Amino acid sequence: MDDSVFASYIEDLSAQQASTIAMIRTIVTVNAPQLQESINNGRWLSNYLFYSADSSMIYAIGPKAANKIAFHMMPYYGSALLQEKYGEQLGPYLTGKSCATFKNPEQVPIAVLEDIVASGTGPMIELMKHR
Repeated sequence: MDDSVFASYIEDLSAQQASTIAMIRTIVTVNAPQLQESINNGRWLSNYLFYSADSSMIYAIGPKAANKIAFHMMPYYGSALLQEKYGEQLGPYLTGKSCATFKNPEQVPIAVLEDIVASGTGPMIELMKHR
């Protein structure tokens, strides 16, 4: 996805949502450049940014109600090691087994997400190949 498509995607979001999504998008695209980026038009998580490998969603970012954003992280869900390592830091933001919800960019634990994406993407892609 080029920057003009992304700019169009965030234009109707609040400034807070747009900047949080842009921050997390950068974390994913820098640390997992092998993933394909698209806007999901499916039934579940419609209008979320999807980061996929071989048509399998690895990450999803999108707006939620109350001016929040959600970040779905399949590598976190699939790794007991990442859950143990970062469970305490992500705990206040987790709304499910792999979904963190943030109200603003200041809440985003950048180093934590960078490590999850950098160290968890490859193993998750391999795991998805064998499902």
